[in-house]
Amino acid sequence: MSCRRRSSSGTTTGGPPPLVFYRRNGIVVTSRHFSAGGYRYDIADLADMVRVRGPRHTAALPGIVIAAAEALFVVPLFALRGGLLPWLLAVAVPLAFWVIWTVHVRRCSAQLDLVGRYRGRPVMLLSTRDDMVFGQVTRALQRAIEEAER
Repeated sequence: MSCRRRSSSGTTTGGPPPLVFYRRNGIVVTSRHFSAGGYRYDIADLADMVRVRGPRHTAALPGIVIAAAEALFVVPLFALRGGLLPWLLAVAVPLAFWVIWTVHVRRCSAQLDLVGRYRGRPVMLLSTRDDMVFGQVTRALQRAIEEAER
C-alpha cells in the first residue's frame, strides 16, 4: 500500500494533507495554495509579495476642511450673541461633526493591497479595506510560505 493519494485535479500527491492557515469569506490559505477572488495560486510559485496601502477615504480631506471652517466661522458668530449657550453650541457643533467624521473615516479605511509575483507575472493577491482581514490573510500567507520552505 502506498502513501500516494489522488487529488481532486486527478494528479497524484504524497504526504500529509495541507495545513489550513486561514479560511473565511472565500479566502483560503493552506500550506500548498492561496485562493481568493476565484483565483488559485500555488504557494511554491509565489514570490516578491509587497503590502500596498492606498490613499485614505475620499471624505478625509473635506471632513477636515469642514470641521475647520465650522470652528472658524461658527464660534465667532455665536460669540457675538453672548451668553453661555451660544458658546456651548459653538464648541459642540464642530466637535460633534469631528467625532462623526472620525468614526466614518476609520470604518472606511484606506485600500489595502497585497501584490506579488506568481510564476514570474505580477498579480494582485488581495485587495480590501478591512485592516483585520488584511492582517490575518497576510500573516497566514507568511506562515504558509515559511511552511513550504521547510
